[in-house]
Amino acid sequence: MTQETTTNTRPPRRDRNFKLSSDGRWKTFAGVKNLRQLVATDEFYVWAKVRGRQCCERTSKYKLRDAELCRDERLSVLRKNPLQLRVNKDLSFGDTIESWKLNLQANVPNEKTRQKQLSLLASLLASWPLVPAFKANGWSRLEDLKPKNVTGDDLKHWRIAYESCGPIHGKHGADYVCPRQT
Repeated sequence: MTQETTTNTRPPRRDRNFKLSSDGRWKTFAGVKNLRQLVATDEFYVWAKVRGRQCCERTSKYKLRDAELCRDERLSVLRKNPLQLRVNKDLSFGDTIESWKLNLQANVPNEKTRQKQLSLLASLLASWPLVPAFKANGWSRLEDLKPKNVTGDDLKHWRIAYESCGPIHGKHGADYVCPRQT
């Protein structure tokens, strides 16, 4: 009687070496640049810096090789035309604030942290019109301005006015009333 043995000629599959992010949401793989995998869905994202701007885009791919091809195509397009990174270049601060609020609600699980962030935003919006330089320019509503129109000097003017109203580094929220306003 002969005994037949079946041997598997294929070596056992091994997991790729990966590192987990500190928050446990992303995997990065050794030897694979500009790709991250979202742990919750196993979907890959292009994660790269193109001409000084961070790019994070969904690939809709679940296999590493497919995601690498998608990454290479997308990065070649972005490197040829970097203006495609700026999807909504005509947004005002009001639009970006609304987007930030939605992102805050979706991604910050701690209610106390969300309330503090919203309080600081309200403080910024309340203190912006009080800057004398902005009143003269007609920039009293931050929500109507476009980010490209606000310069570093404008931010310095706001910071000086904000810090002169209260504790150093603006450690108060929207409920703080400046003594010079009363």
